[in-house]
Amino acid sequence: MSHPLIPHASLKDITMVGHDDVIDVTKGWGEQYPQPFQLNELSADDLRNVAFLFGGVGDARHVFGSLRGLSTAHQAMGAKKQADFHAHLTLFDIHDATIARDLCMFMLLHELNCTDDEAVRIEIKATLMYTFCGAVMPSYCYSRNAASRSFPGEKHLQMMFSLKSVKTSKQSCLTCPGPKHSKRQMIVSCPVPLGDRHIKERIWYAQTKVFLPPEELRLRHPDFGTAWVEVQKAREMEVPDLSNVNVHIESDWKPNITLIHSNIKGYPDLSEDLFEAINAFQKFNEHINTSTGDARTPQGRSVDRSKSSAGGEVLAWDVCNVFFEQTAAALKSLDGKITLEFLIDDICKQLAKMRCGDDSTRPMAFPRKFARIWLSNVPLKDYTHGPLNVILYVAPNLQDRPYAGVACNSLLNTSAWRDDDEFFHTYTLLKIKDVPRYLGCTLLNSNAVMEILLLGPSPSLPRPLSELATREELTTWLTRVLFNTFIPGRSEPVLPCDTRLPHNLVAFFGLLVYLHRIGYPGHWLSDFLARVLSGRMLSDVVPYTGEYPIPVDEYRRRVPARVVCTDPWLVEFETIIATAYYATPFPVASALPADSSRDAEDVAVWEVPYHPVTHLLFFRADKLSADEVIVDMREIFEGRSSLAPGTFFVLTSQ
Repeated sequence: MSHPLIPHASLKDITMVGHDDVIDVTKGWGEQYPQPFQLNELSADDLRNVAFLFGGVGDARHVFGSLRGLSTAHQAMGAKKQADFHAHLTLFDIHDATIARDLCMFMLLHELNCTDDEAVRIEIKATLMYTFCGAVMPSYCYSRNAASRSFPGEKHLQMMFSLKSVKTSKQSCLTCPGPKHSKRQMIVSCPVPLGDRHIKERIWYAQTKVFLPPEELRLRHPDFGTAWVEVQKAREMEVPDLSNVNVHIESDWKPNITLIHSNIKGYPDLSEDLFEAINAFQKFNEHINTSTGDARTPQGRSVDRSKSSAGGEVLAWDVCNVFFEQTAAALKSLDGKITLEFLIDDICKQLAKMRCGDDSTRPMAFPRKFARIWLSNVPLKDYTHGPLNVILYVAPNLQDRPYAGVACNSLLNTSAWRDDDEFFHTYTLLKIKDVPRYLGCTLLNSNAVMEILLLGPSPSLPRPLSELATREELTTWLTRVLFNTFIPGRSEPVLPCDTRLPHNLVAFFGLLVYLHRIGYPGHWLSDFLARVLSGRMLSDVVPYTGEYPIPVDEYRRRVPARVVCTDPWLVEFETIIATAYYATPFPVASALPADSSRDAEDVAVWEVPYHPVTHLLFFRADKLSADEVIVDMREIFEGRSSLAPGTFFVLTSQ
């Protein structure tokens, strides 16, 4: 059965260049929520098992930032603790091209640590800059990227591949030349950036759509030096003539094809301000240099705005030079003390495999639980039900330590929410104060809309029944979740209103399994399931069919009790139960109808080519039409239809 949690829209919703500030998870979760990880105070056993996971790793900016934090902490330790220390960083993404792109950058960082030739180092760092946030790059950077195919040995860092498609994707992203006319199309598609942190270079970028190369490399680019002088001299509102520069870029520069993804037709949309990435790097550089007292690269180049080589102008190169120089230095200082693991998979599915010991593609020595997990925007962008899925599928993989935590932000649809109460209610159908009691979790920060959502390790399980919801409360809540899965509300598929709901029935059954694990009695869950499988349920709960978000007032809405029809979804329930019958931790035999299957061998798998959809409808064409079912689905559910049971059924997962 397919995994239940990924909305189809997310498979094409790929952001190759991130938007958030760089986070060092050893310091916490960004400026808004510091939570220092005191590595120097860990026991020897815990020092040997420092494990971080970056889910939806994207452009790896938070990995780079955390490497610098780990390096600083390691250098501050005594000799004994340094000997004990080892860190494991897992870079997770569902998109193979994203992992391939990150691998390209780590191989370039490795090359940077393998040479003392200053000219080569500058070229490598320029390649890193253009790879990370450039729409196009000089041909020598393109060639260097294509040549970065040798993997570093285990002495420096270990790389683990769970799928062969990593290498395939890397090869394709480095060798696919693309038509020449598309290169210019990619350049022109970039917007004129706005802002004032890089005033003169923004003027340059507005006309050329490229970052200025380092001064040491400009002689390779005809007219660049002269043109840059003219840009610096230009008065306000004056537009220098850079036509010769553009001719050279058109003829000699190449696309940054590490941004190309198989799920995207043609070149990706680069309509955002790429200087955002530069500003994020600069902010991180300044913060680190302030805290460490070192504002220079190992070569001594300052990034202070008043002392930069461009007469007060901070170039993208000035910032990236420091950022990647210090990231490479962090990697080198952690030689033999760091493992980088690259995984391509659905994170919820893979974490479940880790908990069950079914992740056979990973070495046994690799961690299954983590001290810190940063999910960026993944729970809202790439999965349904946001915080509910973090609680069910990710938080159980936290180490049972007071410093452990899993966090994410809310960049997909921030302005859609009235407040955090509405955010939590829409995704969980619970009030914030009730989330820990119903779901047995540790909610450390619930200001998810403007700050972060932060969860700690779950208390010891199972929880005492007195600390959980009552049977009546649980039944009502499960009914709301189920009915809103059958008959969902509506979401505008455009920002900022894109709210990705609902779960499907596979996920709902997973919720029942989770609830039993945290302490709810098995017979409570069996009795509820028996009511569903009877095909008819007496309930005063109604599904929400308006536009998302779901108002908090819906929490109390009830109608006179009536009998609703669950028959259209029973085929899928039967399939789920037959597949998981012997693994279900609570009794289901008594809940099943007499003719229901209990054997996975009874489940037939049919494959046909089709476009991904939310639900599949199977119906008897001699009895009714698809339109009749779709239009009348709410009436059918409410028991106000004369359609005979068995004339159609719905699958919510494929």
